[in-house]
Amino acid sequence: MTAGGSHLETSESRPGKPVDASAPAKGRAYLATIEGFIGALMMFVGSIGTGWIANGSPMIRQPVVIALRTEGWGVAVSTVLLTAGAMLLMRSWLRLGQRLGDWGHSSLQSVVVAISAWSLPLLFCVPVFSRDVYAYTGQGRLVQEGQNPYEVGISTLNNWFALGADPAWAENRTPYGPYFLWLARGVVGLTGAQPDASVLLFRLLAGMGVLLCVIYVPKLAELHGINGARALWISVANPCS
Repeated sequence: MTAGGSHLETSESRPGKPVDASAPAKGRAYLATIEGFIGALMMFVGSIGTGWIANGSPMIRQPVVIALRTEGWGVAVSTVLLTAGAMLLMRSWLRLGQRLGDWGHSSLQSVVVAISAWSLPLLFCVPVFSRDVYAYTGQGRLVQEGQNPYEVGISTLNNWFALGADPAWAENRTPYGPYFLWLARGVVGLTGAQPDASVLLFRLLAGMGVLLCVIYVPKLAELHGINGARALWISVANPCS
């Protein structure tokens, strides 16, 4: 109130809907999510020319795939897309954490949306950096055929090289426990050991693990007095994890 008795109106004194101070930050967070989705899409396209494709995959006979993997321009474009996409995704993750700022109540939703958007293109990527997933298919076939993966390697299988596994591991015994081998046996039973379908199904199983992390990491963090959204951003949204 002034000396003349009049009121100074402010946004706090006026009735009506309160201003959502987190709305601009939330909008900026979605921009980072979109940038990361574009980066993940770039990685998906780039993986077709640079990733590991099994010899038994029909993809390897497609003209576009052949061009991306053998022509100079195709290899260059694929490499640039994969590298730049990974850098953009990493930058988007850092920007997301920066733009969420105070880690308020709406930040958990923003992180979950980002994880979902970034995971979708990567779900369909050709395996890059490692082709161990093809060895998992071979180990599933060993179990299906009644062989012991703790005693023999996948080189005992007929036509094992078409599965896409690295020959360096062909003689190795599996280091994984029986539960994982049962899952691998289930994947092979559903896909008939077709390499592309097997990779996708293994990815879906991994996606279920990510979903469990999305559900329980924030809860576990909050039990220890840590912001759940921030814990989820560090552990699950992180492209390096």
